[in-house]
Amino acid sequence: MTNMERKKIDKKEQINDAAVKIIAQKGYHEATMQDIAHEAGLAVGTLYNYFNNKADLIISIFHDKWEELQKGINETTQDIQDFQDLQRTRFKYIINFFNKNPDYIRILFAQVTNFIVTEQDLRERIVEIIDLFTDDVVKHLEMGRELGYYQFRGNAKTIASAILGIFHSFLVDSTIASKEIEEEDVNTIFNFIQNGLTQNKISKRIQLEE
Repeated sequence: MTNMERKKIDKKEQINDAAVKIIAQKGYHEATMQDIAHEAGLAVGTLYNYFNNKADLIISIFHDKWEELQKGINETTQDIQDFQDLQRTRFKYIINFFNKNPDYIRILFAQVTNFIVTEQDLRERIVEIIDLFTDDVVKHLEMGRELGYYQFRGNAKTIASAILGIFHSFLVDSTIASKEIEEEDVNTIFNFIQNGLTQNKISKRIQLEE
């Protein structure tokens, strides 16, 4: 990578960080490119060298954070062989990631619904971001079912959406309360989800015992 390429990446990250802060404070619709430029310490024209508009900027943030999250998960779990340990480690990593990026939670979860409802041109692009999360959960659900660890019935995508709904509520509540999610809470939610996914196996054991 050349110095010029490195500087371009650094500048983009500088803009993204400023945008996350301003949008988390003001909301997507109230934040302006001028506000973001001021926070980043740049001329507003510089922002337009990197992004066509605010919509492009917010999509860039979502994609960059998604890639950062996935890279961290892969590096953390690459040597884990046990499926349950893998899922627990993934879950904890995701929670810790959001604990370290509270402003990102605000714009991802608190603002996204408004984007979809009020800005038609962003609908497909926002849905694509949400689908990245959903598809990742689906992949691990199907992996668990194939290995015989999960015993759920029905469509994996429907179950993935339900899990993300729990996750969404959990994260938003903690963000509103301005507190980090504690280890005990992480374990409670993880065990709740895992027990639900293995419920058929548990039910069969109970029936045999009876």
